Amino acid sequence: MAKKSPGAIYGRRLREARENRGISQTDLGLAVGLDASAVSPRISRYETGKHQPKLQMQQLFAEALDLPLAYFYAESDELAQLISSFGRRDKPGQRRVKAVKAKAKPKAKAKAKAKAKPKAKAKAKAKTATKTKTKTKTKTKTKTAEPKRKS
Repeated sequence: MAKKSPGAIYGRRLREARENRGISQTDLGLAVGLDASAVSPRISRYETGKHQPKLQMQQLFAEALDLPLAYFYAESDELAQLISSFGRRDKPGQRRVKAVKAKAKPKAKAKAKAKAKPKAKAKAKAKTATKTKTKTKTKTKTKTAEPKRKS
């Protein structure tokens, strides 16, 4: 048996787990907090092994699919099945994916609005900070003392 790269194994296991639970790529991506506009292509790249998600993202996938992280790196199907059955536990991850299915569209709109607000606030703060710095520079100029005259 030829050794497969970790990315190929991870991607294959990710696809298997997602399909076994009947979750679409979009629903899984939204459940872990990916941007709605790029969810499906990004998950597809992970599943095909073209890209490898960072550890934090892998942990989110594992939680959403209610599987231990080790499952995604098991080289044999028997080992993966053993890890899957051993690691299952009643966690809210699966419920979170179901909730995303029901509220996918409103959540995506709210995310877009939330992203727009911090940018506007940051610009306003930057302008205020610049004005404050200018004011403090002019106020703190030291007055030069004139020499005392002798009488």
